[in-house]
Amino acid sequence: MGREVEGIRLELVVKASAEKNEEFLLEMLDTDPGARYIGEFGIGTNMGITKFTRAILFDEKIGRTIHIALGQSYPEEKG
Repeated sequence: MGREVEGIRLELVVKASAEKNEEFLLEMLDTDPGARYIGEFGIGTNMGITKFTRAILFDEKIGRTIHIALGQSYPEEKG
């Protein structure tokens, strides 16, 4: 959605806070009942991507990084 949230702290996604744009973070977590679940845990293995670009589809793959995505998958994906 084109917004950056910094300094996030999640406690089993029951409680959440952020140093920047906390109101937006909470709004996103309240989108639907599945938004507070961990939907993906990923490990970046692409060593060819060497710098953070703010283009999430590239940044989540940066080598030697990890990421956690919130939200349940689509029902047809069986996640």
